[in-house]
Amino acid sequence: MTTSWNHFPQIAAGIMRELKKVPGIVAKDIAEYAAAGASVDTGFLEASCYYSTPTKSTYGKGHVNMTPYQALHRELFPEVTPDNDLEAIAAVGATYGAFVNYGTRFMPARPFWEPALAIGQTSLDFQLGLIPGALGEIAP
Repeated sequence: MTTSWNHFPQIAAGIMRELKKVPGIVAKDIAEYAAAGASVDTGFLEASCYYSTPTKSTYGKGHVNMTPYQALHRELFPEVTPDNDLEAIAAVGATYGAFVNYGTRFMPARPFWEPALAIGQTSLDFQLGLIPGALGEIAP
């Protein structure tokens, strides 16, 4: 009896299975850290941080305590969705998010996005590092 040594089809399928998990996890981490680092006045900016995958989205799910007047004068960008299974989106829906993050000539910058991206890079590195261990189960 001959033992097969070519496990490439199983490994290729395993790589794709594991890679499809990574973008959603990283986008979730970025959105959560951006929300945690966002300046809070009414809570709208914090609640507008979201992530979107082909199967799940947290767009518009943030809870904000605002008066009806405040709610009328806050705007959200339209939701951005990924094009395929290997993409995920982390974004800030509040139209004024960039002004808070980068500042204006009247207001100093209060960065929340770049620190979240740094955490996202760490998360990406960690998630990609888990893939070889998951593939070790495929081939003896």
